[in-house]
Amino acid sequence: MMRDGVDASTELPRDRLARAARELAGLRAAPGREALPIGIVVPVYNDWEAFRHLVQAIEAVCEAQNLTAEVIVVDDGSWQSGDETLRTIGDTAPRIHLRCATLVTNLGHQRAIAVGLTVAHAHAASYRAVIVMDGDGEDRPEHIPYLLETSAAHPDAIVCVRRAAASRARASPSATACSRPSSCSAPARRSISGITA
Repeated sequence: MMRDGVDASTELPRDRLARAARELAGLRAAPGREALPIGIVVPVYNDWEAFRHLVQAIEAVCEAQNLTAEVIVVDDGSWQSGDETLRTIGDTAPRIHLRCATLVTNLGHQRAIAVGLTVAHAHAASYRAVIVMDGDGEDRPEHIPYLLETSAAHPDAIVCVRRAAASRARASPSATACSRPSSCSAPARRSISGITA
């Protein structure tokens, strides 16, 4: 199958993700994007309580910043049910819409993120930006406005953010704007709260 002049059957997975990131980044410059929701990819493996707290914090940020978000929760083969948590969030977080992707088996954190980004890519025209956050609360929802501002300041780049040490986790993150995904430094790619839009 050909897509954008590339044979998708021979395209490497990292090249597919890089192409998807470029396509998502191209949406940022379109007028009226500010009114669209933010897509937030969150992989979860069994820790539904931490995920609930994360979404409550995202809801608070969205309320304070007059934003809406679609959280793409990727259940990475959890053996604990998250149904009750997802129902509670759906009933109590009016600025948050949930889109669930359930994996039959645990594929691991990075592959779950890749699945979430694939889902986000399929709905890219519906999002102002796409942010990747860990479900355990390591990434701070209060940094979302900073990520959006940095992204707007660098419309042709993917913004990679290095996590601070746990003792500095609430401080402002340090961002690197990259012209393409492969130009982010290796440590930044390993410990990333990324935004592509």
